[in-house]
Amino acid sequence: MLRKDLERLARIRETLRNNQLDALVLFHPDNIVMASGMLPGSTHVAAVVTADGQVLLITPWWREEFARQESWADEIWTFDWCRGFKGVEPLGAMIEKLKQGRERYGLETVGYDARMHHYSPAKLPSESFTYDEVKGQLPKLFRSAADATNVVNELKSRKTPREIEKLRLAHQVARGGVEAFYAYAGEGIREADLAAEVNY
Repeated sequence: MLRKDLERLARIRETLRNNQLDALVLFHPDNIVMASGMLPGSTHVAAVVTADGQVLLITPWWREEFARQESWADEIWTFDWCRGFKGVEPLGAMIEKLKQGRERYGLETVGYDARMHHYSPAKLPSESFTYDEVKGQLPKLFRSAADATNVVNELKSRKTPREIEKLRLAHQVARGGVEAFYAYAGEGIREADLAAEVNY
């Protein structure tokens, strides 16, 4: 299990209190990373963060072990999508898990990332899938379900020390790749060989 970013969770709790929300329900990969520390790497994933700092991940069953290792979620709930002939319809399964989360945590008023934005040219798996059907059910699941996109974006705009350290590490890795590119790029080198030098 990933060590929690306590400052990040404290900021989320403060934001929920200030906006009189019981929880955030998040679908966008960037937002799931912020809330749980884990990049989903799959479609049909959601994170719920409650006002007391509990983090719930909802994910297909095949990502359970990955979620346990790569997130700081307090609970991980899975559904049997694509498991033989007994698999479930994923959107309905997500809605059912959110309903169970409502009951488990006593959630009445939630905010969610109603609008998704792309920050890079390469789309992540979860970005290619629209959660409109699930989001459309949120007002029926909770007493109040509000568009909290701006709230979430404001949260993400202020990085914690731990997030800043990760950004520095990402910069070092990217810099190494660029330096390798310029060191090995030249006439006659095959694209596959150059890619190998940059990546490894």
